[in-house]
Amino acid sequence: MVRIDFVDDFQKYAQQGAFVDLTDLINEQNTPNIMREVPAEVLEQAKVGGKIYGIPYQGGPGAGYRWNLVMRKDYLESIGAKTPTTLDEYYNALKQIKAENPKVIPLGGYTAQIGEPKFANNSFDHIFGAFGVTPGFFTEENGKFGNYDIDPRMKDALLFLQQMYKEGLIDKEFATIKEEQLRTKLYNGQMFSWMGWWSTANGYDTMVETGELIKKGELAADGSLPDQNDQPYKYLTLTASLTGADGKAVAPAGAPFSQMNAISVKTKDPKQVLAIIEESLSPENQMLTVWGIEGKDYKFENDKMKAITDLVDPQTQQDPDGNYRGIQSYLFAPGLNGWPRYLESLPLRASEALDVAINNPYQITDASNYLDSPTKIAKLVELNTMRDSVFTQIIMGADIAKFDEFVEKWKSQGGTKILEELEASFKTKTGQ
Repeated sequence: MVRIDFVDDFQKYAQQGAFVDLTDLINEQNTPNIMREVPAEVLEQAKVGGKIYGIPYQGGPGAGYRWNLVMRKDYLESIGAKTPTTLDEYYNALKQIKAENPKVIPLGGYTAQIGEPKFANNSFDHIFGAFGVTPGFFTEENGKFGNYDIDPRMKDALLFLQQMYKEGLIDKEFATIKEEQLRTKLYNGQMFSWMGWWSTANGYDTMVETGELIKKGELAADGSLPDQNDQPYKYLTLTASLTGADGKAVAPAGAPFSQMNAISVKTKDPKQVLAIIEESLSPENQMLTVWGIEGKDYKFENDKMKAITDLVDPQTQQDPDGNYRGIQSYLFAPGLNGWPRYLESLPLRASEALDVAINNPYQITDASNYLDSPTKIAKLVELNTMRDSVFTQIIMGADIAKFDEFVEKWKSQGGTKILEELEASFKTKTGQ
């Protein structure tokens, strides 16, 4: 058995006959554990030429969305509001906070993350999503493809963002500042809300607390704070997508998998190999392959799993008897649900932030994932650059007619060709 990247090598070698055809072997009756880990619709995406040649894999926390809408809960408390869950509630909270404290930026955004060029997609995920769209994602319905960038609802979302910008509810510098500059504003207490990657919330909360203690002259002489990873957030509240007028939302998750586990066509007994994979995915065997032995490598406290961290040498990952007891990963066990009880293994703050993000009920994936489009490869950066420029101009006050002009240019400069190629690739992949 081999674990192999899907996009490049797997599809090529599957077409060359390198892997066993598993189409008739994977089903609810014979492989219930595999079907529990990999939804039927994902198996469809993983097909090559309409057939199943491997099992998708995603380790760690599994597949899913990774962003939170982060807000200062002390600012919400100051206006007597609870954490908003709808776009209307959020918008009203922004206006009230702006009225009460004009120096506070209601919604912050930035143009880069870890040095990578980035548009306001993630900065305004929650706004776009409440209108049922998200920049850059392709859609598919009954074999016909589209793109949210040219969806009429995108125009409505841009008009709403334009209104927010005009009312001073969005940071005037969102189109130029970098993430580190946004952090400075957070540190100084200048910002109420922002979209944050799940793992940053703890650092942001500590950053805000440090700034508040400095203002009060109460920060320790060495500038440090006690470890608060397992303490509730003091200054922040996190939420998933805001719903729109129809009670729905969109949260743009990444591709559901990047690797495949496949069985070589030269295997003498592929059914036996598949049976081993199936058995390895039982709940008890997943706990064993990932976390080890209960009572030695992990324990349960109040029905929650905790890794025993003093059993192993952090340098060698070995116990006193010389046995290796580091995280085993899945060895050969595939699936999209990630490691069992993963959230429980994390400190409280990280667990809460990832839980909110990864269990966002409005997640969608890009319909173009795993499909072939030469024009998409050649033209998408150019189309996205054009989109970023036009959308930013509109948000900052340009005539909304620019959106209609953009739509026509998007289609004529490669967009229509991309949609045609995706539809043809979809038909080939699904065996139509």
